[in-house]
Amino acid sequence: MEDHHTKAERKRRWRELMRQDLLDAAVGLIRKEGLEVLTMDRVAEAAGVAKGTVYLYFESKRRLVEGAVERLVEPLVTEISEVLGSDLPADERLRRMAEANLRYFEENRHLFRVFVHGRYDTRTRAEQTRGKHYRTILEGTAVAVAAGVATGRFRPVDPEPVAALWLEAVTTVTVRRLLAPAPPPVEADLDLLTGLFFHGLLA
Repeated sequence: MEDHHTKAERKRRWRELMRQDLLDAAVGLIRKEGLEVLTMDRVAEAAGVAKGTVYLYFESKRRLVEGAVERLVEPLVTEISEVLGSDLPADERLRRMAEANLRYFEENRHLFRVFVHGRYDTRTRAEQTRGKHYRTILEGTAVAVAAGVATGRFRPVDPEPVAALWLEAVTTVTVRRLLAPAPPPVEADLDLLTGLFFHGLLA
C-alpha cells in the first residue's frame, strides 16, 4: 500500500510537471508571436488545460511572464556561467560574458518587450536582483573580478559592487541596442563598453 510520503512526492512531481508544461506553452507563444499575445487564456489553450488551472500555478500573468523569461534565458545563463568560470584572463571573461549577452538578444529580438519591460518596471527590477539567474551571473562576475585583482590585472576593488556595475553597464548597452532601429555591430558596442569600463573617460 502506498504510504503518505510516496503520495506526497508523486503529487509534488505531478505539480512540477504541470508547471513546466504551462511554462513551455508560454515560452512557445512568446517565441512565435511575442509577449503582447500572451494571456492566461492563450496559455491554457496551448497547454490543453482550463484557464483556472493556469491560475493554480501562477497567480497572475506577471508571474507567468517572469517564469517564462527565466526559462527563455536559461541557455544564456549557462553560456555566461561557463565563460565566467573559465581560466581566461579576467578582462577577457567579462568581455566574452558581455558578448554572449549582446548576441543572444540580437538573435532573439522577439524578447524586446520582455527585456525592456523588466528593465524599466521598478518592482520587476527589484525582484530580478533577488532572482536565481541574476545572482548566478552576479556571483560569477564577482569571482572573475576577484581573479583580476588577485593577478594584478585589475586594481584592488571590492568585487561584488564592481560586478553589479558591470551587469548594469551590459544591460544598458543591450537595451540601447534593442531600442535602436539599426544598432552598430556587436564588436563596436563591446569595444565601447570594455574601453569605458576598463580604462575610463580620461585621456
